[in-house]
Amino acid sequence: MNWRRSISIEVALKNAVRQQQLRVHYQPQVSLASGRIKGAEALVRWQHPTLGLVAPAYFIGVAEESV
Repeated sequence: MNWRRSISIEVALKNAVRQQQLRVHYQPQVSLASGRIKGAEALVRWQHPTLGLVAPAYFIGVAEESV
């Protein structure tokens, strides 16, 4: 990823935090053997006002690098 795109995503992500655009979705973890729920994982999604639901692959790397 080039640095301009990375900076652009970082700025947009900071705005997303301020504007409460990040959403947490819980996904059950199911045992293949029993079919029972054995836990859950929390997944972050970005509800962008014009792009819609943004996949984590688009912004997680930038978020991890900017901390």
